[in-house]
Amino acid sequence: DLPSQPIFTLKFVAACKKPPVFCIITEYMAGGSLRKYLHQQEPHSVPIELVLKLALDIARGMSYLHSQGILHRDLKSENVLLGEDMSVKVADFGISCLESQCGSGKGFTGTYRWMAPEMIKEKTHTRKVDVYSFGIVLWEILTALVPFSEMTPEQAAIAVALKECEATVACFVPCGHEPSDISVLGDKPRKKASV
Repeated sequence: DLPSQPIFTLKFVAACKKPPVFCIITEYMAGGSLRKYLHQQEPHSVPIELVLKLALDIARGMSYLHSQGILHRDLKSENVLLGEDMSVKVADFGISCLESQCGSGKGFTGTYRWMAPEMIKEKTHTRKVDVYSFGIVLWEILTALVPFSEMTPEQAAIAVALKECEATVACFVPCGHEPSDISVLGDKPRKKASV
């Protein structure tokens, strides 16, 4: 029996799966996606207090999923929804799976700019793929920029897989704040932190 759903994941209301209608009904988040919010901000302008709140709330949502053995596998700013009060909900579980059943990600799963190297390479993956994606989302919150925007999504995936580039959080931490010495963006899954 699952514990009651925490406030940091989108609440499921109902579903219809009677052909030809297939739909899912969830709670409404008036603030739209985190990506939409960040797109409206000047680069590097999100106040550090809000950065911390958003990061902690996303981490809490992901921590809940991981505590249930679930991998999100497509964490990105478009899949983080905001309330009018800047409350956070992790959403879109379309390619989520139980960690014990995910195995390797053969075929397309996820979104290139946010995908961990092991997913791009279609290798066996664990919850560390979500940790990597969380690192990219954290970079987005700190910068208000689209990750790897100077490349196509495919070029970004190839560059990450070949270790030619990575979004580094330390470059964008505001003055007076120390960057974490725990890497969430490393290419080796065992070296990534937990959410």
